[in-house]
Amino acid sequence: MANSGRNSCYSVRVCLSSADLCLLLFYTCYADKNGGMEIYLMKSCMIAGSFDPVTNGHMDLIVRASGIFDSVYAVIFRNSSKKCTFSIETRFEMLKAACAEMPDVTVDMSGGLAVDYAKEHGISCIVKGVRDVSDFTYEANIININRAIAPEIETLLMLSDSKMSYVSSSFVKEMLIYGRDVSEYMPRGSFEIISAHLSDVK
Repeated sequence: MANSGRNSCYSVRVCLSSADLCLLLFYTCYADKNGGMEIYLMKSCMIAGSFDPVTNGHMDLIVRASGIFDSVYAVIFRNSSKKCTFSIETRFEMLKAACAEMPDVTVDMSGGLAVDYAKEHGISCIVKGVRDVSDFTYEANIININRAIAPEIETLLMLSDSKMSYVSSSFVKEMLIYGRDVSEYMPRGSFEIISAHLSDVK
């Protein structure tokens, strides 16, 4: 979009209350020389996680974030407190396949802190999904830690789709252990890849 005619820029935050959770929608607004107002999506956000494995819950979050931001970084991080079932290379392959038809989504992996990655890549916001109050409490603590490290990085909490509130990576792995079909809980590309790694969850 052309920059001509813009003479001021500022951010607007809209806070919506639902089940005691706040969803922060971030936009950038420009006042043009004729007194009108143009609203643009924020430049970029990051969805960070272990993606062990990728689920439709993850993809719902990525799709919704891509409707708010110009670009989305889906980044797999090594979690020192969590023992992952699948290698980071396999998880990267699954996430890459799941996002193959989303040109505005960049898939990456990192061994560092999420806020450091965000700063290095010019990412303004970290997007996290919450399914219930326990998720909210956990994420609130992480937000406070991130804010202490990098106060310029905001966090957007998005309430999970009610139809997917029970779908988690742990749930999918539990179903795999007992030989259940998990194709309805995973994006197609990721399911095809995980089928070749079923021995990892036995």
